Amino acid sequence: QIPYIRVDYISNNWTEPELRKILKENFLSNKNVTDIRVIDRLLVKGQMDFVETAEIWRQAHNAALFDRSMDTYKQKPKHFLERFYEGHH
Repeated sequence: QIPYIRVDYISNNWTEPELRKILKENFLSNKNVTDIRVIDRLLVKGQMDFVETAEIWRQAHNAALFDRSMDTYKQKPKHFLERFYEGHH
């Protein structure tokens, strides 16, 4: 399905090897999950994401969220010193 996904979301300019790498990274990000219920939930969510992408129900900017390197969300500092250094007293 990756060649079709690449054609459907060509505005992102991803190559097939890049898409395969992104898919593998997303899959391996959960390699330490051992709870069967969580694994089942992740499988169902992955299947739904795959169908949404393959059927072009997903918008191109949402497809870009698969690539974690494009994620611009910055985590808030958790420790007092980190907050202090950033000016969040």
